[in-house]
Amino acid sequence: MIGPGLFEGAAPTFHGRDVFAPAAAALASGSSPENFGPRVTPKNLYFGRAEIFDDRMVAEVVYVDGFGNVITNATEIPWNDLILAGRRLSRARTYAEAGPDEPLITIGSHGFAEIAVNGGSAKDLFGLAPEDRILLERGNCSE
Repeated sequence: MIGPGLFEGAAPTFHGRDVFAPAAAALASGSSPENFGPRVTPKNLYFGRAEIFDDRMVAEVVYVDGFGNVITNATEIPWNDLILAGRRLSRARTYAEAGPDEPLITIGSHGFAEIAVNGGSAKDLFGLAPEDRILLERGNCSE
């Protein structure tokens, strides 16, 4: 059995080298995954679904990262401009598409809509935390 001892001394920030590479090498050498330690039960990562209505969307904050980006349970952004708490969010592909300190909404690398502020913190600007429900309203193109 390989066991947890294989990973003792692993750096907390470099798992590619210290955890995943040795695990991949052990698997490539014929070791069974059962030899890595006790079986774990994966957590259910279903976050519910955002609800989209005619001119509004109700979503839930799933996570706030260390930069203050607010990740929601929405998997799409139905309109180009949205309003959150009276502030316009521009739909953007990248943070650089928004001006400095401008709030935006984008689909992150994880596939969920995230609210961010270019160079700032959406968490601080909107006062949001995980499990908060938010109302995103369709913005008016003439605003």
